[in-house]
Amino acid sequence: MSNVGGVPIEQCTLSLPRFGAWRAVAKLTGGSAPAGAVSLTVGDLVLEGTILRGGLDDADDPSVTVVGAPGWERPIRSPLSYQSDGGIRLRTVLAELSTRAAEPIEQPNDVSLGQAWAIPAVGRLRDALAALHRAGRLERWRVDPDGVTRFGARAGTEVTSRAEVLKRDESLSHLEVGIDSVADMLPGNILNGEAIRRVLVHESRARRYAEVWT
Repeated sequence: MSNVGGVPIEQCTLSLPRFGAWRAVAKLTGGSAPAGAVSLTVGDLVLEGTILRGGLDDADDPSVTVVGAPGWERPIRSPLSYQSDGGIRLRTVLAELSTRAAEPIEQPNDVSLGQAWAIPAVGRLRDALAALHRAGRLERWRVDPDGVTRFGARAGTEVTSRAEVLKRDESLSHLEVGIDSVADMLPGNILNGEAIRRVLVHESRARRYAEVWT
């Protein structure tokens, strides 16, 4: 059964982008809303995330927002500055950004950033990742279901479970698909010969379906 931290879900919308962080908004069946780090289970997909916001629509209908790796939204409170005649390594900068975000990462292939690299105390930690990407030193970041931040597009596999096309909008490369497996619909996987770029999974007691952009 789909749940947040063991509390059953009555209704849920899960956003799975190709890059960046996944996010879910869930209405629970009742009881106390969980807080902090949690496991979110939607169908057969388990995601490790953090409760960003818990609400109480009424006494019997708590709702929560769960996000993967929210630490990248932290502001850069002090500048980072590196200098070395031997060259600054990407691995060194990413390790410090990961520490500041309090989010685990999988280090990509290491490259030199030159003899100096600076990150001003402006914006958020995700902006520092974006700056490295714009400089051609780092692939775009994503948060995987295990809660680990990785870099570059996810290597996908063919969707083999039921994916019944209910609606199609060719102009937007958008499908509405009846599904059995949520885990099969991760961005990067191949559906009907096309790579999935973004997914919105909608689940209620009555049905489960996905909006898919390819």
